[in-house]
Amino acid sequence: MMVTDYEATLAELVTDLLAEQVPCVDAAETAAILVALTFGLESGITDPDTTVDRLRRAVRLIIGGLTVPGH
Repeated sequence: MMVTDYEATLAELVTDLLAEQVPCVDAAETAAILVALTFGLESGITDPDTTVDRLRRAVRLIIGGLTVPGH
């Protein structure tokens, strides 16, 4: 898959935020997962409200898992 400038910039932004806020995780890998998830959800948009809700829920699940001790 070819990474666009937009995707690369978004991944860099998310990586920086994660490194600052959750320094105990692999920020670059977690950012890559979040960006891929975002683009995956956006690719099948049939109802924008549902897509936004799913993205919000997915991010909460991932971020919640990052703050669990030992993970």
